[in-house]
Parts: sequence; structure tokens; C-alpha cells
Amino acid sequence: MNKVYPDNPDTWHLYHIFARTIRHDPSNRWQSAEDAISVCNHLRRVILGGYPAVEEFFDHCPVCGVGSLEDFSGSHMVFGNPNPAGISGKQCSYCGICLAINYEHLRNQIKKMESME
Repeated sequence: MNKVYPDNPDTWHLYHIFARTIRHDPSNRWQSAEDAISVCNHLRRVILGGYPAVEEFFDHCPVCGVGSLEDFSGSHMVFGNPNPAGISGKQCSYCGICLAINYEHLRNQIKKMESME
């Protein structure tokens, strides 16, 4: 869950703006208005496209948004036998899509966002 706006997942993508705005070290801020505008335009596409924030991968399917991601016992047939190190095979309980997810990488990204690194 996002700690900046914990009760409003619709705002979780805004991290990408804040991450480069509120910095003590000027070298970690936007280098130009064009850089900021470019990221804002990209973020607009992400939000309007309905892409979920990474924090939501633990609760809902990122494709249909309805089902939950459950262990996929047949993942070795899709992703290789065995799955690569750190990769978990998951299947949506609603739409049935199968995903290979590196949860360690996902958790690290979330920790990085929460600390505003």
C-alpha cells in the first residue's frame, strides 16, 4: 500500500512526479521543465490507460482488476521448468491470465517509492 495516499489508489501514480519534485539535493530534481512535462505526459497516458500502480499487484489482477492473483501450479509448462529464480507463476482467479512476477523486484520498487529515493 502506498504510504503517501494510503486510502486513494487512484493517486498512487503521482509518486513519479513527487519523486523528482521534493528533493533537498537539486541534482535529484527535474533538470528542465521539458523533463517534467515529458514524465507528466507519460503518466497521463498510464492513468488514462487504466494501468494499476505496482502496489496493487498484491491485491488485484493487473489485467482485469477483478480477480486475485493465486499460485499457478502449472506455471512450469508456460514459463519453463523450473521457473527462473525469484519468479512466481500466478494466475488470475477471474480472467485466468497467467503472469510471471518477480515479487522481490516488485517489493524493492515499492520500498524505493515509499522512501522517496
